[in-house]
Amino acid sequence: NALRATPRGKLKNNISCALYHFVIKTHDTPKKQDLFGCTRAEFREHLESQFESWMNWDNYGSNTGEYNKTWQFDHIVPYNAFPTYEDLEEHKHAVCWFRNVQPLCAKKNKEKNDAFTPEERDVLIAWHRQCSSI
Repeated sequence: NALRATPRGKLKNNISCALYHFVIKTHDTPKKQDLFGCTRAEFREHLESQFESWMNWDNYGSNTGEYNKTWQFDHIVPYNAFPTYEDLEEHKHAVCWFRNVQPLCAKKNKEKNDAFTPEERDVLIAWHRQCSSI
């Protein structure tokens, strides 16, 4: 994949894989808890509290092209809000923070297409800093 050929692409891929292994698999480590701001159980509970009636752990996955068949992790403020390697590295804890991740229908997630506003990005950074300093 060409995106993974860049330092930023590798970083994004690494943290995306870490999220999958942390939440879907059972790789709950102190390093990942630090990255996501919670334990695996807390992250799963956070997601489950937002599940729509058709969502469950068995239908997490790829976009089927149909609504309400599969769901994915949606970063409310997406990785693309941090366009450079340095920006993503500096703010990876904010973009990966469990409060910035929600379950979303895979088709809707594709349609969302990394939409965000600069204000949403700034609010996320400030909110994460505030909650992390408590």
